[in-house]
Amino acid sequence: MSHLTKKKLMAEMEKYVFPNIPPEKAVGDILTIKRQQKDIKKFTDWDIPRPDPACELVAAKRELYHAEKELEEKRSQVKKLRETMDSKWKDLTEQEQSLRENFIKFNKFIKENYEKKIRAERKMTEEQALQRLRSENIVSLQKQIDELKEVKNNMEEEIKKHAIYEQFLRKVVLESAVFKTDNDIIIRYESLLEAKEELALKQEQELDILENARNEMMKIVDDKKQQILGMTNQLTHLQSRYEIARLKTVEWEVVIARIKNRCLDKNKKIHQIREACWNIYLNMCSRKEIEPEFKKDDIENQLMFIKRTLSELKKIVNIAKKRATKEMNTGKPDTSDAKNK
Repeated sequence: MSHLTKKKLMAEMEKYVFPNIPPEKAVGDILTIKRQQKDIKKFTDWDIPRPDPACELVAAKRELYHAEKELEEKRSQVKKLRETMDSKWKDLTEQEQSLRENFIKFNKFIKENYEKKIRAERKMTEEQALQRLRSENIVSLQKQIDELKEVKNNMEEEIKKHAIYEQFLRKVVLESAVFKTDNDIIIRYESLLEAKEELALKQEQELDILENARNEMMKIVDDKKQQILGMTNQLTHLQSRYEIARLKTVEWEVVIARIKNRCLDKNKKIHQIREACWNIYLNMCSRKEIEPEFKKDDIENQLMFIKRTLSELKKIVNIAKKRATKEMNTGKPDTSDAKNK
């Protein structure tokens, strides 16, 4: 609302704003405008002589005086309007400030009331929830009270049922010289019960120890069984290897026996060959009527001698064959070679 009022006032002030120019220029502009108006409204009569410049100067001064007077009046009016506008503007500013402050106060008041309302609603919700919780607790406690009353009645009935045991304990105290009060019997019973529990616990611990020992023994037995099984497998493997080695040994023994037999045969043959060579050597020496030069063990030289002798005999045989062939061809015996020999 204040913004619209301000715009209207500014629009009204724009109508009365006088241009900020020097007075002489303003007077010149006014005279020019009036001269143009005269020129437009009143045309020059060419048949009438022109006015005197002095008259025009006086008229211009008069118009200037009237223009200055009007200008002064306009300035006073503008000043009054400015003062009026300033006072109105000040009033509007004060009203705007007052409205702004009132709006801030009212907004703050609304916010406070809204926050109070939210707090009240939250508190009311919490109170209602608390009320429901308290009601539920009351119902639960009432149930517990009823249950406790029922338990109390049951316990009273049980006490009535077990009253004979109390009477029995009192009778035992009266007749026994060991116990002086009922509490002594209960203490003795509790001590015996505690001893029983300790013995049971000790027995259970010993049974656990025995069970652990049994488990350890079973574990050791299983380990040993595994070891024995592994050793049995190793023994079986070694036995199979032993059988294979034994069979190979038998085979190699047979091979060695064969080799020995062959070696014996070879040695026997070599001995026979040596004997044959020696006999041949001796026979050849006797046929040649020479003394044996080599020993019996010198088989190499004997063989060389036999080889040479055989070569000589071969030559003789060839000569004999040639002679026989020649005799068969001629019919006469050839005595030249025999003589030469």
